[in-house]
Amino acid sequence: MVGNSTDCRGNSLAAVIWKHGMAVDLNTLIIPWSFYLTNVTSINDRGEIIGEGVLRDGSHRNFLLVPNRG
Repeated sequence: MVGNSTDCRGNSLAAVIWKHGMAVDLNTLIIPWSFYLTNVTSINDRGEIIGEGVLRDGSHRNFLLVPNRG
């Protein structure tokens, strides 16, 4: 299951995936870059995740994460 964590006002803080009953910030599972993952829209049977994030300049963009099976 995927989604996002929010503050008490409903502002999205981070995109998350649930593993073994715990929410894990997806930003901690990818190579660091200038894009912050904030919300996940969907995950498919192959583990590919789509969602939204923010660049350092405040621009919002969509993302696609593809699992590294290697």
